[in-house]
Amino acid sequence: MWTPSIDDILILNGRTRTSLTAATELQSAGVAKWRHDQHEVAEYYFPQHVISLLQTPGPIERRRGRHLERIHNRRVNLALLPAGPTGAWTYGNPAPIEVTHIYLPPVYLDELAAQEGYRGGAIFPDKLACDDKTLLALAQQVDAALDQPYVSRLYLDGLVTAAAGWILQSGFQRPSNSTQAGLAPWQLGRAMDIIESTLDRDVSLAGIAREVGLSRFHFLRAFKAATGLPPHRYQSQLRLARAKMLLRTTTLSIGEIASQVGYNDQGHFARRFRQHAGVSPTRFRHETSGRIRREPGSDPSI
Repeated sequence: MWTPSIDDILILNGRTRTSLTAATELQSAGVAKWRHDQHEVAEYYFPQHVISLLQTPGPIERRRGRHLERIHNRRVNLALLPAGPTGAWTYGNPAPIEVTHIYLPPVYLDELAAQEGYRGGAIFPDKLACDDKTLLALAQQVDAALDQPYVSRLYLDGLVTAAAGWILQSGFQRPSNSTQAGLAPWQLGRAMDIIESTLDRDVSLAGIAREVGLSRFHFLRAFKAATGLPPHRYQSQLRLARAKMLLRTTTLSIGEIASQVGYNDQGHFARRFRQHAGVSPTRFRHETSGRIRREPGSDPSI
């Protein structure tokens, strides 16, 4: 696993003041949010393939040799940038630039293509302005997740895998003998067991898929087809169900219960629980056990 860092944007020429505002490590890929406060004409180099979501309006120019591309970003722009030099960029808006990146190492995409049975190697497209609504929605979900104090790794894994798989589907043809079978009963049972036994911690999509002998992308689709839910939502339902059981049957504090069901932040757990149950954890405990077990100094509204 690796965490995106400032080293993942190499500035070959020009000048910019760049800060990393959020980043999450995944099994093989990564996601990050960046803020560029000062920028001139700059040429960037990315070691990874990048899905780039720019949410700062204004004109953008990219020059590669004699080739010049221009777009005017009205609200949001999605770019697909293959690993390597990306050309020289000029931003017409002097305001700070907010950008979210999904990093797909070339070996990650090649492995996924091979596992899924696609012909040839994985060729990542180069598009300054990509109008694919599915990819845009996935990138926006990653962007929103990075704004949260806590986000399930299984959820981000699913978004990144879906984005990578969508790129492959959009540019490759599957061999004629390729099949898309669902999950065998043992595979579904094993996947469910793994998720249920790791509710107190993060689990990777790649790890579950490996245990049942499938690619991440195939497992993601097959699990949803079998259960009606993507893995992260199935995990979330189990976590909240266990939290309810612990609230009803134990005297554990709200913070201890949050930790046991995979939430490092008690406030975030309380918000998610209220969204799910319609009441706070403390109120749920009171209504289901007949009395409130309150920690000294705790906020009864949590």
